[in-house]
Amino acid sequence: MRIRTTVTLLLLILLVSPAAARDWLVPGEVATIAAAMDSATAGDAVIVACGTYEEHSISVASGITLRSETGLPNCVTIDAGQAGRNLVCDKVDENTVIIGFTLVGGHGDDGGALYCQSGNGPRVEFCVFDGAVSASGGGAVYCFGVANMIMLDCRFQGNEVQQGNGGAVYAHASTTTFTNCQFIGNTAQGDGGGMIVVEGSFTLNSCTFEQNNAGNYGGGLLTDTAAGGMADCQVIDNIAGVSGGGGSFGWAEVSLFGSTFSGNEAVGSGGGGMRTQGYSTITATECTFSGNSATSGAGIKAGSDLTLIDCYVNANAASSGAGAVSLFGDLHLEAENVDFLNNSAPDNAGGFIPENSTAYLRCCEVVEEDWRFWSAITLNNEGCDVADETTNWGSVKAAYR
Repeated sequence: MRIRTTVTLLLLILLVSPAAARDWLVPGEVATIAAAMDSATAGDAVIVACGTYEEHSISVASGITLRSETGLPNCVTIDAGQAGRNLVCDKVDENTVIIGFTLVGGHGDDGGALYCQSGNGPRVEFCVFDGAVSASGGGAVYCFGVANMIMLDCRFQGNEVQQGNGGAVYAHASTTTFTNCQFIGNTAQGDGGGMIVVEGSFTLNSCTFEQNNAGNYGGGLLTDTAAGGMADCQVIDNIAGVSGGGGSFGWAEVSLFGSTFSGNEAVGSGGGGMRTQGYSTITATECTFSGNSATSGAGIKAGSDLTLIDCYVNANAASSGAGAVSLFGDLHLEAENVDFLNNSAPDNAGGFIPENSTAYLRCCEVVEEDWRFWSAITLNNEGCDVADETTNWGSVKAAYR
């Protein structure tokens, strides 16, 4: 009787134990990536041998690892042939991983190469998104309602959204993290040449936005009602048709650290390097805004409270007013240890502070006559190591009149 009971328990354990995870080899065991995905279950891995695979609309199942043979993008190319998106992730979990692919020829209404909706994933590593086209949002990637989308060491190049926003990436109501990613030469007819983030939150670490183009706002990137931060990023040579050549941030708390905005252009308005807006505070620490151009506020056009700490705002050029910084609205600029030098504009090279705004500049390198005292501006360099010929030049001239 005891033996029979023991055997029965062992049978029950075997029946309820999960099946061991296995690898599905493409094309060795399964002819296509899509067929392998249909066969795989959570915990399995689909491993794709090096080569080019003409497939589209591949549904990535939750909990699956989809990986190229080497884990590097030059191994496997998935060519959608403009027949649809390359990959689709619908309600996948945090254990869903995509590693080492080049995705080309993708096309879709939202997200030409990768469409993600709801869920907690995926995590995407070492992938290249090349030349995807979207009709309305996210030339390469569209992400909606995803709680934890992570992208590591990915490159987005030459993607385009034809009518809407987010030349490479459109993230909506999602939590997104991009680390060591490159956004090169992407185009949006609307906003966010490289990326747009609407609602939710974002984190950008060691990313590059270069030579992206937006028809309206945010040549490199644009965030709207999305709190987040950018650290150690390069925003270079991007163009916005209206404002925010490098980037546009607004309507939420955003922190920038150790990042460079250089050589960007706002064609129609202000904010060559950066544009801010909305009822929020944008804080930039150890950032550089240099060589940017715009009609006004060539370095920064601020439509929100702005804090600059240990920054350089140098050698920006405006065609009208405010080569360095322009504030508009009932706002406040707080700056400490910031160089506002060598900026140029026909009218007010340094700072342009309209009525009702205020500025407090502590230990800053400025040329006093460049700052228009239309409202309360305080220059406090007592006890600071600041050259007399910059900050105090106006008072020196007055003493010899």
